[in-house]
Amino acid sequence: MRKNSTKSVKKQPDFVSISDVYFDRIKHYQDNSRQMIWIKLYLNLLDDVDFCLLSDDCKFHFLGLLLLAAKLNNRLPNNPQFLAQKLSATSEIDVEILLSKKLLIPFKASKTKDKSDSNVLSDCYQNPCLEEKRREEKRMRMRMRMRMRKKEKKMRKKKKKKKTWLSPRLLEKT
Repeated sequence: MRKNSTKSVKKQPDFVSISDVYFDRIKHYQDNSRQMIWIKLYLNLLDDVDFCLLSDDCKFHFLGLLLLAAKLNNRLPNNPQFLAQKLSATSEIDVEILLSKKLLIPFKASKTKDKSDSNVLSDCYQNPCLEEKRREEKRMRMRMRMRMRKKEKKMRKKKKKKKTWLSPRLLEKT
């Protein structure tokens, strides 16, 4: 008699995402409402054991996937051919290795924060964007310059008025 071997075949996820450990560090905006146009890449990635144990191809594929994840809001299709095409990679991207090292994880829609919980703080406290902050600082500098100019102008006028005139007696002595 044959024994029924029931091998559990893992179903591959339709979508994968960069592990939160890595993705949260590359984001420059903390809110998810804005599209990222650049990412932060820290040097201590070179000290990460999981990253260092990858082959050279996988390392650079992972870096490309970080960029692609930023563009696709950390929802990458689990299709190595598509990913390779998007990254212009010449070799196939080994998603399995990246999944086994926990650099990539199966995408879960519930991974995003519940809006009712996270928006409480964001409604009452919004960080101004960097450009707005710079504009406000520039306005403040301009106001300070204008105040300083007015003060200098007043001081010059006072100096003109305070010019001492020589008395006629002093003129006779000279």
